[in-house]
Formats: sequence, C-alpha cells, structure tokens
Amino acid sequence: MNLKFLLLAVILGSLSLFACSDDDDYTPDQTLREAFEAKYPNATRVSWEKKGIYRVAEFWLNNQETHAWFDTSGEWYMSKTELKTLSALPVKVQDSFKKSEYSTWKIDDVDRVERPGSEVVYIIEVEQGKQEIDLYYSQEGILIKTVVDDDSNPEDHLTNTLPASVKDFITKNYPGARIVEYEIEKGNLEVDIIDDNRGKEVVFDLKYNWLYTEYEVARTEVPQNVMDALAASPYKDFYIDDIDCYERETPKTPSYYRFELESGNTEVKINIDTNGTITK
Repeated sequence: MNLKFLLLAVILGSLSLFACSDDDDYTPDQTLREAFEAKYPNATRVSWEKKGIYRVAEFWLNNQETHAWFDTSGEWYMSKTELKTLSALPVKVQDSFKKSEYSTWKIDDVDRVERPGSEVVYIIEVEQGKQEIDLYYSQEGILIKTVVDDDSNPEDHLTNTLPASVKDFITKNYPGARIVEYEIEKGNLEVDIIDDNRGKEVVFDLKYNWLYTEYEVARTEVPQNVMDALAASPYKDFYIDDIDCYERETPKTPSYYRFELESGNTEVKINIDTNGTITK
C-alpha cells in the first residue's frame, strides 16, 4: 500500500510540475521590458505571458485593462483595451451601432484595438442565440466589417508586415483610402480600408499579389440587370439577407455580386456577374 501511495504522489507531483510549466508568469528580458516601458510609461499592475511567438503584457492604464502584443525583440504588434460598455465608445460609434441591425442583440464585449501604421478600431462583440458576431467600427462610426466570432486568439492572425507594394497598390487604386486593419487570414493578407466613406476588404496572397476587394452594398446600388437576373431565377422568392460586391478583374470595377438568400430553413449563396450570369 505504501508503494502505491508513493507512486501516486510521484504522479501527482509530476502533473503539478507540468501545470506550472505553462506560459503564465513569463519574465521579460531587459530589451522587452524597456520597449514596453517606453510605450506605456504609466502602466500599472503589469504581468506577462507567452503566447506562441509573442509576449503579451497585461496591465492597467487610465483605469482600463489592456493587453499588448510584442515579439521577443520588443517590437509592438497590437494593443487591445477592454472598454466594457457601449457608453465608453465614441459617440459616433454608439450612434452607428444603435442604428444597425444588431442593436437589439446582446452586447458581450467592447474593445479598442490599436495597431502600428493603422487607425484605431472599435470592436463590439454581440450575440443572439447561438450566433456571435464581431462588429468592427472606425472612430467616426463607419462599420468596417462584420466577422463571425470563431473564438480564435488574436495572435493567430497577427502580422506586422504591410509591405510598400501593398501600400502602393492601395494608394494607386483607392486614392484617399485609409488603412484601418490588417491580418493574415486563411493564407491571405487581408487589409481593411475606408474608401468613399465605406469599409472595404482588400485581399492579397502572401506574395502580395492582389486577389480581390470585397464590400457590402445596398440593394439600390446593384445594377438593374443583376436584380432582373435574380428575379428570373429559382431564388426569386428568397429573402435577401446580404449583398457583397466583389472586384476581381480591376479595382474599383465590380466583377460580380454575392447574394446571401434565405427561404424558411434554407440558406443559399449565389453570385451574379455584371452580365447577369448566375453561379454558385
């Protein structure tokens, strides 16, 4: 019996060692610590943890809890501040949300995100039943994009690389556009911009070749021949839930429109190009 208890104690002791060897309570080196202190000299209650290739500082600043992502060299990638309530957002963001189709959804979280080389973005996480959506707003209340919440971690998508060729492409093809967000998603570089007072997603491959640009449009913005094609299709009686415009051949020129349609429990997505041809 004593031997069994001894073996049990050894096993439990080993498990506790493994439990303590996680990424919490990381101690930054001097380079990382100095980089953090230079950016956030007034931070209090600072703690660190390791998240993959990143080192994440958790701290308080101006009575708000913030997380900041750095690499081991001290380069800053992103900061996310928990705002908690809708009232903590800029008034224009509040007003835009209250006028949106999600205004009656439950608000789960509200955050402010800052990235190098881009504008401040405000994220409102909402839920209704089993649906969870992240709404990305610019500081003037423009809805940049809506993202289905997949519970992924920020470090899964972080990149601090926005090459000159990408910036040049956006400047040339979307003059006056502002870059507000960028990340690696599904093997592509996605750059969110505000162009013509509208949020657009400009997508590149990892060699920085332009693939397409996507943005939401209203029904009234869709060419009549496209709407006529839908009206003549088997989906004519479906409810239009959403319409996105895709630019694939030439920036600023629509290639096709993607319709998200519903009828009872049936949901379908179809593409209709500018010639009125329907594909799925």
